[in-house]
Amino acid sequence: MRYVRLLASLCALALVAAGCGGDDSSAESAPTGSDVEQVFFILDWVPKGQTAPFFVALDKGFWADRGLAVQMTRGYGSGDTSDRIGIGEGDFGFADAGVVMNKVSQGLPLVEIAAIASTVPVAAYIDPAAGVMNPQDMVGLKGAVDAGDGNDNTFKAWAPSVGIAYDDIDWQYTDGANITSVASGQADFVMDWITNIPEWWLADPPIEPDIQWIGYDIGVYGSGLITRPEVLESKPDVVQAFVEGAMAGFEYVIEGGPEAREEAIDILFKYNPEIAEQPNAREFHSGNLDLFLTLMLTDEVRDGGLGYYEPEKLDLTLDFMNEFLIEGPDVTADDAFANLVDEGQVKIDNFDEALESLEMVLGRPNPLMPYIQP
Repeated sequence: MRYVRLLASLCALALVAAGCGGDDSSAESAPTGSDVEQVFFILDWVPKGQTAPFFVALDKGFWADRGLAVQMTRGYGSGDTSDRIGIGEGDFGFADAGVVMNKVSQGLPLVEIAAIASTVPVAAYIDPAAGVMNPQDMVGLKGAVDAGDGNDNTFKAWAPSVGIAYDDIDWQYTDGANITSVASGQADFVMDWITNIPEWWLADPPIEPDIQWIGYDIGVYGSGLITRPEVLESKPDVVQAFVEGAMAGFEYVIEGGPEAREEAIDILFKYNPEIAEQPNAREFHSGNLDLFLTLMLTDEVRDGGLGYYEPEKLDLTLDFMNEFLIEGPDVTADDAFANLVDEGQVKIDNFDEALESLEMVLGRPNPLMPYIQP
C-alpha cells in the first residue's frame, strides 16, 4: 500500500471529555466547527492500563489538535472489533494482527495502519501443579480460552510450530477466560495476555503461575491500528491524523517515564470511573501498562520508532500467519498493510532510560525483561 501524507492542516479543537461506564461505555470529544472530522474508535477489549495511552491522546488533545473528534468505546475481542470495522460500524479499531489477517483472507475489507504491540502479548498461564516443562507437556491438559479470539487463534498458529496440535488440548471455551479458570480448578492453564500478570500477583493469596510466552516464541507483530481500505483511500488525511494522534499518546507516556505513566492511569480512571472502583485498580492497571510498554520497546522500535512496520519483520509475520493461521488465500503486505509511519518518525529519544524505568513492576523484577533483554 502506498504511503499517505497529511494533505492539509486541520483546525484545532477544544476537547470536552465525556465520562464512560458499563459495557456500553465510551469516551469522546465534543466537536465544534464545520472542518472537524468525527470518527469512531473501537478498542479490542475493556479499557485497561495498556490502552491508557489512547485516552491520553484524547485527554491531551493530540487528536483534537489534528482536527479529529474521536469517540472511543470498548471492544469484545479482536474478532468482534475487526468485524465491526469491516462492515462500517466504526472507523478505526485496535485488534490482534493475526485475527485481522485471517479476516482479510476471508474477504473482510481491513487494513493495518500502524504497529502498536511489536510483540504478540499472548501467553499460557499454567498451574504449577501441571508440571509443564516444555510445550509438549501441555498435551492432554485442560485449557481455557475465548473461542475464536486472538488468544485462541495465536495458540492455533503456535501449536504446529512446536510439534503439537491444537486439538491435543482439552479446550474449555468460556466468555472472558481469565485467572478464575485456573484458580477454581476448571482448567490447567488459561490463554491470556502476558500483560495481565498483575491480576495473579494481586490475588489473595497471590498466585505464581508457570508462563509460556507464546507470542514471544512466534516473534511477529501483535496488535495494531486498523481501518477499512475505503476510509484510507477516501480520507487519507483523516487516517494519517488519527495515527499521528495515537502515536503521540504512546510517545508521551513512554518518554515521560514513571510520572507520565501515573498520569496516564489517572486519565484512564477519569474516562472510566467504574474501573477505578475495582479492588487493587491502580496497582493492576499500572502494572498492566508497564508490562505492555515493555513488550513494545523491542530492537525494531529502538531503530525504527513507534508505529513503523519493519519490512523484514513484516515479511516474517505474514509468512508465519499464511503458513499456520490463515484459513483462506494467502495475504500479502499489499492486501492488508499501509505503513503510515515512516522509519524513525516516532523515535524514542531516551529509549534506554525508558526501558530501564520499567525494570521493576509493582515492586517485582519485570518478568518480561529476560525476554526483551536476554
